[in-house]
Amino acid sequence: MNPLQVFGSDLGEIRRARKITMKALGLAVGYSESYVSKVEAGQVKPSPGFVVEEYHT
Repeated sequence: MNPLQVFGSDLGEIRRARKITMKALGLAVGYSESYVSKVEAGQVKPSPGFVVEEYHT
């Protein structure tokens, strides 16, 4: 796995462990459910704002 895929996989594991949906996470950090899905799939590089907001949620 490349670094984007590792980050996305870790994000998904944390999100599921906290029983948070992609939609709820997106709403909490100001991004769409689609964006969260793409980050978790390792398809897009997460923006710095997404990373900072996600880890403060």
